[in-house]
Amino acid sequence: MYYKIYKALDNAPSFLGLQGSYQHYAAIGVAIALVLGFSIGGATNGLIGVVVFLVGTAAAYLAVMAFQARFTERERKKFISSRKIPDVIVFAPESFTSLARKQYEIAQKRSKKPSSGAK
Repeated sequence: MYYKIYKALDNAPSFLGLQGSYQHYAAIGVAIALVLGFSIGGATNGLIGVVVFLVGTAAAYLAVMAFQARFTERERKKFISSRKIPDVIVFAPESFTSLARKQYEIAQKRSKKPSSGAK
């Protein structure tokens, strides 16, 4: 029995050189450029808004293309997820016995406190 194999199913969709989820980043960049273009064009009542839109769209496209050339899909996910944890949070692995020992020491210190109403 023969089965048809569609090789294109494993490939990410491509549009204007942007592959897969990078298209979403480019669409977000174009949307931001559009909002800026409308805002500046409405405020200046001129052709400056169109220029801002075109320059912003080109900048977003080139930035996403550079990002795509630098990272694969897997590397991009690791890069973005590594930026979500702030640097002030430090995770220090400890064993269960050391945690239990610390809790025991804290409990011993609390029980040894002298009472304030001593005679």
